[in-house]
Amino acid sequence: MAAINHRGPRKYSHKHCPLGDPAKDIRVLEIIDNDRDDVECKLETHRGGDYDTLSWCWGGAEANSEIRILHSSDPYYYPVPSNLKFALKELRRQKTFRIWIDFVCIDQSNNDEKNNQVPMMSSIYGNSRCVYVWLGPEADNSNLAMDFIQNRVLNLKDFDRLVEESNTRAEWKALTELIKRPWFTRRWIIQEIALARDAFLLCGQKKIRWVDFADAISLFNEVETGTKSLSEQMKGDKALKHVPDFFGHVPALSATQLVEVTNNLFWRVSKDEREAKNNLEYLISIFTAFKASEPRDTVYALLAVAKDTVPRVHYDEHPVIKSSAELAVSNFVKNLTKKVEIVSKPYNVDYGLPLSDVYVQFVEWAIKRSDKNRGLDIICRPWVPVPRNEPDEEEDDHWRAVFEEDESKRAVGEGKDTLPSWVPTVAGAAFERDGADGKMTRMNADTLVGLPTTHNYNAAGTRQVTRLLRFEKGTWNGLHHHSMFVEGFIFDSIGELKPSSQQGSIPYEWKKLGRRGAGGMDFSDEYLRTLVADRGPTGGNAPRYYARLIRHAYTEGVPRDALNTERQVHFGKSKVVGDVLSRDQLQEAKRESKR
Repeated sequence: MAAINHRGPRKYSHKHCPLGDPAKDIRVLEIIDNDRDDVECKLETHRGGDYDTLSWCWGGAEANSEIRILHSSDPYYYPVPSNLKFALKELRRQKTFRIWIDFVCIDQSNNDEKNNQVPMMSSIYGNSRCVYVWLGPEADNSNLAMDFIQNRVLNLKDFDRLVEESNTRAEWKALTELIKRPWFTRRWIIQEIALARDAFLLCGQKKIRWVDFADAISLFNEVETGTKSLSEQMKGDKALKHVPDFFGHVPALSATQLVEVTNNLFWRVSKDEREAKNNLEYLISIFTAFKASEPRDTVYALLAVAKDTVPRVHYDEHPVIKSSAELAVSNFVKNLTKKVEIVSKPYNVDYGLPLSDVYVQFVEWAIKRSDKNRGLDIICRPWVPVPRNEPDEEEDDHWRAVFEEDESKRAVGEGKDTLPSWVPTVAGAAFERDGADGKMTRMNADTLVGLPTTHNYNAAGTRQVTRLLRFEKGTWNGLHHHSMFVEGFIFDSIGELKPSSQQGSIPYEWKKLGRRGAGGMDFSDEYLRTLVADRGPTGGNAPRYYARLIRHAYTEGVPRDALNTERQVHFGKSKVVGDVLSRDQLQEAKRESKR
């Protein structure tokens, strides 16, 4: 037998398995059916649909294990994260052998290959027989959670009783631990699940069909959001320290968003055809809870499920592959939907661009393709991951190398990269994951501009973005800068500032300001509408009774104290008042009051 190259370079396997046409061909991993502790595989070039795909969480995963790649001339060991090796063992036990896995099947160190393969990922997942989701090994009562979903939650005739029972608290807790697993926060899973013909979730040795899991999470979201009855049950548990709002804001959980939003990503045209429903601006604006190890994928991971984009290889640096790349895009469009050819435009995928260029490219795209009366909304809506100045301490050597390579590219020629002030980060998003227990809690007020599908607030009135809009970039003092030029107008002037809200408390000074606008007796309508961003729970006009409920909330507090919305939500005497404070922008808002 030939000598084994133990822990050889990651590029070694790709050298042995080159892609004939990187815009058509893919690599597929064939798992050898045996019961050895080692995972043995073959890596082959493939074109067609006779394979399955794996969706798993690999961000920040250290390549601390290995699989054995069999090759006629030179077998070798290939470094992989231990989590991936566990997944391959479970797939082997499930008798699933031909599998496409991004970590192994794409040369992650080769930008040219990534630029070609990433636009194909939608068709790779869409053409596979089944998508297997690996949530990880058994842990945190995951077996209990999987059995609870399969045997209890989906048993609808007993569902009402299940919600009322207090002896199922351990099961509900296990379920929430399961859906807080890292896989549910990955950005790529949106298209991986949305485009899947069939899908199964694997956790340890438990298996459940995706549609069953999705139904269970949708039921959980419906009952908890509508009644809070499950939170009330959990609050009565001494072992759980009587924590109020145990589950947090369930609709903002990435697992809930994945279930509810992916269910509405497409119109079904026929049995084999579907049409994307949402534009790229909407998708990027709503999926802020989902992360990507490669920050450029904040945009690129959603191109294939947007109705106005089709991913395309950046041609300037790769003129040789132009015709084949165009053919791949054309085939993808033909397979996915007929109508999308009319409304979609190619969107360049280029991992060689500085990160700020990728973000600005999307902003320019969104402005030019949106409603002209609301064209600048995107610069008021948080969507960009918070920039990092250095890799996290817990990150592995692979991602540290990616970061350092990115830094070196940004430092050459154009200077150190910077993020424009008009590209808001998710630090300003309404909800954020609580580091202690992973639940989603409100951190900021909802943006006044809302989502692209809501039109309740329009600061510009009927004024439109003019042709004077332009973007420029340059280098000053060693920094790579972007500038946006747009025609504006004077809307109003700030006459007075008051202290900002902290931790959901509305300062007493706001109360005085609100009454002053109404002659000192009652609160002005403008003030009350501002507190809830003039919107109700579905994005439309605030219901008439909101003003009355907010006035009541003020009367329950100490006259000269701040209005503590969090206290009223969890311990107030009026449940309907608490629901409004929790549901809308008052809860933990950090907006400054202006006059």
